[in-house]
Amino acid sequence: MVAIAAILVGCEFSAPEGAVVADTGGTIPDEISGGADDTSTGDPQADPLDVDDDGDGWTENDGDCDDASATVHPGAIDGCDGQDEDCDGELDEDAADDDDYEPNDTNAYDLGSINDEPTQAIQGLLHNDGDVDRFSFRFEDTWSPDFTLSISLSSIPSGAAYRLTVENLSTGEFLVDAVGDDDLSGSMEESWTEDQSASFAVSISSEGGADCDRNYLLTLELTE
Repeated sequence: MVAIAAILVGCEFSAPEGAVVADTGGTIPDEISGGADDTSTGDPQADPLDVDDDGDGWTENDGDCDDASATVHPGAIDGCDGQDEDCDGELDEDAADDDDYEPNDTNAYDLGSINDEPTQAIQGLLHNDGDVDRFSFRFEDTWSPDFTLSISLSSIPSGAAYRLTVENLSTGEFLVDAVGDDDLSGSMEESWTEDQSASFAVSISSEGGADCDRNYLLTLELTE
């Protein structure tokens, strides 16, 4: 037995003809050993949040809130689709571009004198639940025998609740302060005891369910 063992130790084994033998330098490749290899950065220590997975130029550490979609990243256009494409925490704010009266969130859109244009119909939209549309108009009480100033909000989107307020800026009183999912309205009639000339502020906001695909209808009408 001792003689046989000595013969085996002294033998050299060669690879079969045609076989390819890799020189690993005495190490075992990661593919065989199961070791980590970050093929996307070449750096096994790289933070995955620093990798731009969808190729849009933004990583999660840069503020990309959906790194699996190339259309979602800071600075993207946030259109009317119920998604936050620009990762700012708001929905569909760029849908405001479809509203002819924007920007009227903070500065009211001036409708002029209701005496000069007694009937006005405004089609606007609330592009999300954070949007507020503001309008202003002036009324001159000419001491006519009889008049009625009516303001109404209709075409509220299905499943939504909107709020309509109309404030007399001279007195701070509200002609309308109503919330609902159906037509909202209010009016002011002739008073023989006072001059009702004033500037008015109209505000339209959402209590939930604003739809940037659906226009509301604001109507102002002065009848004498």
